[in-house]
Amino acid sequence: MARMTRRSATRPALLSMSGLLVALSVEFVDELVDGTKGAALPLIRGDLGLTYSQIGLLAAVPLLLGSLLELPLGLLAGAGSRRFRVVLAGGAVLTAALAAASLAPSFVTLLAAFVIFFPASGAFVSLTQSGLMDADPGRRSQHMARWTLAGSAGSVAGPLLLVAVIGMGGGWRTAYILLAVAAALAWVGVARGGPVPAPPDGPAVPGGPGHGSERATVRQALSALRSGDVRRWLVLLEICDLLLDVFSGFLALYLVAVAHATAAQAALAVAVRLAAGLAGDVLVIWLLERFSSHAVLRAGAAVAGVLYPAFLVAPGLGLKVAVLAALSVATAPWYPVIQAELYHSLPGRSGIALSLASAAGLLGAFGPLAVGLVAQRFGLAWAVTGLAVAPAVILIAMPGRSPG
Repeated sequence: MARMTRRSATRPALLSMSGLLVALSVEFVDELVDGTKGAALPLIRGDLGLTYSQIGLLAAVPLLLGSLLELPLGLLAGAGSRRFRVVLAGGAVLTAALAAASLAPSFVTLLAAFVIFFPASGAFVSLTQSGLMDADPGRRSQHMARWTLAGSAGSVAGPLLLVAVIGMGGGWRTAYILLAVAAALAWVGVARGGPVPAPPDGPAVPGGPGHGSERATVRQALSALRSGDVRRWLVLLEICDLLLDVFSGFLALYLVAVAHATAAQAALAVAVRLAAGLAGDVLVIWLLERFSSHAVLRAGAAVAGVLYPAFLVAPGLGLKVAVLAALSVATAPWYPVIQAELYHSLPGRSGIALSLASAAGLLGAFGPLAVGLVAQRFGLAWAVTGLAVAPAVILIAMPGRSPG
């Protein structure tokens, strides 16, 4: 890896430590909710008498409707005090949705609470992320790495929270009340001192946030798509997800159906992946302080390009899990670096970057569907093998010169 030509210590501090911690707490709470929800689904199903079809609807409908509602958010939220009010409104609605979920008497009520939660999360969490990127433009990759670490910690803490609640005699409703309290505390932190955006690290753009009507902002977003850099990072965001969320979603099923693991062994392997990913997030923070973000991303893609095929052909479950742990560390820089580069390709227009990423995410939602269709036709082993294209695409699509 080539060392950075400008060390981060020479850059002016544009973001207070308290502002950074507040932003990270927002992401932690968001992933804490997600981790708790996944662990609590059996309890929710038993309490409300849900069918498996209803469980599927609880996962799919909020994601689809929430993504559609979130799509224009970055364009319409504006900047400055207007965006800050949207963030606070989103946090208040998110907290209310969690409280409503804890009291839900039926499937329909719970589904409504989950649907409301998703766009509220977009306003509270995604706009906080974009504010963090604007607040310290020179250290976007480093802050995205910390953001990802906070999210990973929340994902791991979610099931532990539920276990603690059950151990004290509570249930999933008690856990959701505690999640609402955690969200309220994060809201107070944002209200008192969230990230404050610095002046854009580029010229003011007519039609950009704060420079005209919403219609002009939409035109500016469409114009941004003509940029090769913007298109590159949008595509790579969805490509990298193939070996992140898509792979994680099929991992336990693959281990049981193809590697002949038991359900308990598969669950343990998923836990190993989460723990290794958390360790990888810590390592990425260290690496990005010493090497260029492009070098870190290339190295991660190259190592993953070797480890993923090794995982598929490893003969024993123990060896597969060991390779899986190393693979989870190798892919840790993918999302934070690529997301930061998307923001970097649209200086001063983080709202546009957010909306374009949401639009790309709608198309990326077909990734799991494609894997499922291929698995149905040719078998899960072949479908999962196809995910090996991700490291190669990242290496091919990377620009030839690392940023200084």
